[in-house]
Amino acid sequence: MNQAESLHELGKRIAQERIYAEMTQQALADKAAISLATLSKAERGYPMTTATLYRILNALGQSSKLPDLFPEPAINPIALRKLKTTRKRVR
Repeated sequence: MNQAESLHELGKRIAQERIYAEMTQQALADKAAISLATLSKAERGYPMTTATLYRILNALGQSSKLPDLFPEPAINPIALRKLKTTRKRVR
């Protein structure tokens, strides 16, 4: 899936969530503190800032799902490095 397809799908899902919440575009835009034009563009798949995405998701009660986009790795790189044996000086 390329960028345009991903943005289109994201916009479609935002619109579906808004409709499910029985909100008009204007009501969601007001609740998210963004312009109607910005919301309309987001729903049509135009690029948006992460701040705009967060505001929309927060207004829809879905902002808690954002961390799921990038789950914490099982072992972080620092812990992995500590697990590796250290070099020993050869005499």
